[in-house]
Amino acid sequence: MAKKKTTLFECQHCGFTTPKWMGKCTNCGGWDCMIELNEQQQDIVKLVASSSPLDGAKAQEITKIE
Repeated sequence: MAKKKTTLFECQHCGFTTPKWMGKCTNCGGWDCMIELNEQQQDIVKLVASSSPLDGAKAQEITKIE
């Protein structure tokens, strides 16, 4: 059986992604700024989201940073 195609929409203003098109971005509040991503763009978004280097990072006092 063929893999079902998933659709992703991305806000042109803030980069927020969602599987459904919305007239208003729920992240930044921008109107009519959601664009449909093609398969290659979706793969990039998924790769970046799954490999975030900030996972588990904690803020440090600036005086303690070398």
